[in-house]
Amino acid sequence: MKPIHPMLVHFPIALLVFSVSADGAAYVTRIESLGSTGWWTLLGAAISALAAVAAGLFDMYRAHRTGLSEEVHHRVHRHRLVGFALLVAILALAFWRWMLFDGDRSVPMLYLDAAMLTVALAALQGWLGGELVYSDGVFVQSRPACDEVGGSDKEHGDGHGHRH
Repeated sequence: MKPIHPMLVHFPIALLVFSVSADGAAYVTRIESLGSTGWWTLLGAAISALAAVAAGLFDMYRAHRTGLSEEVHHRVHRHRLVGFALLVAILALAFWRWMLFDGDRSVPMLYLDAAMLTVALAALQGWLGGELVYSDGVFVQSRPACDEVGGSDKEHGDGHGHRH
């Protein structure tokens, strides 16, 4: 079974960034619909973050059964801890934003500061996850390499006249 977590992580990140951008634009322009956009996209970020964390825990359990090295095991746990912190931050922002939603739809600068810190935490989390895949090869299947950079000198005999 392929990992599920990588398919889901893009949604909370994109929705969080879009939410903060919309709220920032609403703060500057005082356009009410941008404030509504900020709220609804943050709600989507919170829901999709719950799904991404659940899938991450499931995939982490499966990865541990494949025999990760001790060093990679520690990096997986760091990614998990930052993921929980990010989930809490997104849920806290959603609760705070929900409390603000009934009245004036623009948000205070303190909220925007906290939201931008949450985006920075999401960037850190994305980098940690990328390191697990691209540096440590977690859930990456190796493929046989070609003989040379450009392929091999063998013609494959199907008559279309080029070499592989």
